[in-house]
Amino acid sequence: TRRVAEYKPRVSPNGRLIAFVSEEGGVANVYVQPIPGPGSRVPVSIAGGTDPAWAPDGKAVFYRTSGGSGYVMRATFVDRPNLTVMARDTLFADKYFSNANYVAYDVLPGGRELLMVTAGAPTSATQRRSVTVIMNWQQMLVGGKGGTTVPER
Repeated sequence: TRRVAEYKPRVSPNGRLIAFVSEEGGVANVYVQPIPGPGSRVPVSIAGGTDPAWAPDGKAVFYRTSGGSGYVMRATFVDRPNLTVMARDTLFADKYFSNANYVAYDVLPGGRELLMVTAGAPTSATQRRSVTVIMNWQQMLVGGKGGTTVPER
């Protein structure tokens, strides 16, 4: 049997679900599944994704697209009666620091702000990396009014 890489697990605030990255099918994508079960895994990202982070209310998972597109996304879902992704929203272009070993951003407690680190190395020894708190990210939505919703496939 072929082993599939799975990493960056994040448990939901209510402890009933786990979000993680799996390379099932040869492409890294974000999945959510009930813990300890029963229930099947549900794809959150559909064309490559990584770095899941839960909204504090547990009704959405933020993630980053992988590949050339480079966006921060939010997938909203319901977990009862069946775990189902309701919408995938493109929030804004991802120009922030990322790391292959850990999720390098977080969602602040109100669920309306993300804490992200500016990408790129300092240009001199005296400069330091800056931290960016993205407040009112709803105003940055791609496509203007309400962002871009990717229908479930």
